Amino acid sequence: MALPREAGSAFHSFYPTLLSYLVLSSVVYAQLLLVSILSFMALGQDKEGAGPGRRKVRSPSFPFIGLGAALDRARQLYDRAQSSEVPAEEVLHCWSYSVKSSGGNQTLAALRAFGLLEGEGRVKLSQRALRILIGEGGLSSDKARLLEEAARLPPLHAMLWEKYGRQLPVQEELKAYLLLEEGFNKNTVDKFIQEYRGTLEFAGMLEPARAPKERMPEPSFPAAAPEPQPFRTASLEASFPLLGDNVVELRIRHKISSEEADDVRRLFDLWLSKIMDR
Repeated sequence: MALPREAGSAFHSFYPTLLSYLVLSSVVYAQLLLVSILSFMALGQDKEGAGPGRRKVRSPSFPFIGLGAALDRARQLYDRAQSSEVPAEEVLHCWSYSVKSSGGNQTLAALRAFGLLEGEGRVKLSQRALRILIGEGGLSSDKARLLEEAARLPPLHAMLWEKYGRQLPVQEELKAYLLLEEGFNKNTVDKFIQEYRGTLEFAGMLEPARAPKERMPEPSFPAAAPEPQPFRTASLEASFPLLGDNVVELRIRHKISSEEADDVRRLFDLWLSKIMDR
């Protein structure tokens, strides 16, 4: 059956458009299929990476910089805006950071952690920061108290201060505690110890590190000479009573030779000559 001339003309004019539509649909479908495949592969990698053998360990939150560096940043902000409230972006520019810089945002967070900064979108120095920077009546004791309060303000600082106080253990002992008990990542634990120790030193809150206790050696004394034992052999000991409660006692440790016996006789005769009452 032949189509009318008008219908055939319309079909021939519509055919290229239909063909282009089919080709475009095929391309879009292929792109969507590719995106789906890539997304599925990425999801599989994420699941694999989250397994127990490849789990990423995140350390507890702690200040990006120590208290001394944080006060240096606060002083820069004070020189620019004093106690006025300014946009956070302006503060980042003041510190030579870009708006999207992770270091800049971590520095803002560190000042908040120490209680030196207030606000989010618009920020300003806290009263604690102002009193530390410009003083209050020139009282050094008040400034020392404010520094100690700021140093203990971050939660992890407060916990360690409660546990160790002014006397931190040696590096390896503290590192082992943070890794085993606080779940620190081994790649960041040294950085935190450096930050915490530096903060305590800056605030004048740190005493020398405690060395592991060593067992004192037991004192040694020279062996005492054995006490002479009394000679109690009846055959080698003799006692002769004399008048007036006097007595002659003879004692010898062991038997002697005939030559030694002659010597004893001569010695006894000499002794008798000395003790006789003439």
